[in-house]
Amino acid sequence: MTIGDLFSDPFLRRILFITLMMMIFQNFSGIDAVMFYSTAIFRSAGLTGDTALYATIGVGAVNVTMTTIALFLVERAGRRLLMLIGFSGMVLFLISLTISLLLFKSGNPGAEFPNTANTYAGAAYASMVSVFSYVILFASGPGAIPWILMSEYFAQGPRAAAAGLIAGANRFSSLVVALSFPYLQAAIDEYCFIIFAVLNMIAIVFILIYIVETKGKSTDQIQHDLRSKMRGQPSQEKELATYAS
Repeated sequence: MTIGDLFSDPFLRRILFITLMMMIFQNFSGIDAVMFYSTAIFRSAGLTGDTALYATIGVGAVNVTMTTIALFLVERAGRRLLMLIGFSGMVLFLISLTISLLLFKSGNPGAEFPNTANTYAGAAYASMVSVFSYVILFASGPGAIPWILMSEYFAQGPRAAAAGLIAGANRFSSLVVALSFPYLQAAIDEYCFIIFAVLNMIAIVFILIYIVETKGKSTDQIQHDLRSKMRGQPSQEKELATYAS
């Protein structure tokens, strides 16, 4: 099956749209920006150059470790739930990171605020916690599951053609964030992470509307549920529950 066939078939076009958007949301969650900014945050927490670098390496290690763990969690908790938890948690920790970075300024030496030393230290470590927590939540759901959905939503025939487009969208959206973040940061400073928080909120709404759970289902069941959702009908799982009652 060719790429043209994906766009000519309404059903394939629909699930291509869903999987493309999940890949875009994965990168627009701000993961590249947080990873890029992590060393500066750790240095603000009073860590030396080498120690801050090791902490950044630790963030990468946490990302890899949690991604591996997520591959086991998906069969227990389900894809949809893990993504909802992941994006929701990332919203909270992006807001927490923004507040912490703002407190850096209010608590820096010489600022006219009470207890500036305590404010500075507390905000610094809150930023570190926010970064690590954000990465854990990203890796446990939004980081890995969009790739899993791509392989599960498409049957074997159109899967290869779809995979090329989806992987391209993933790389392109990652490049957009990497190139635009320095300008975004220069323009609005710490508030740049609020933009990513809003994008994560949009991702949550998108998941609630479009994503079909695939846990424990065959390709035929998944295709049935996707077509049912497209027509506004109940999924096969809900139909069986209705008949059982």
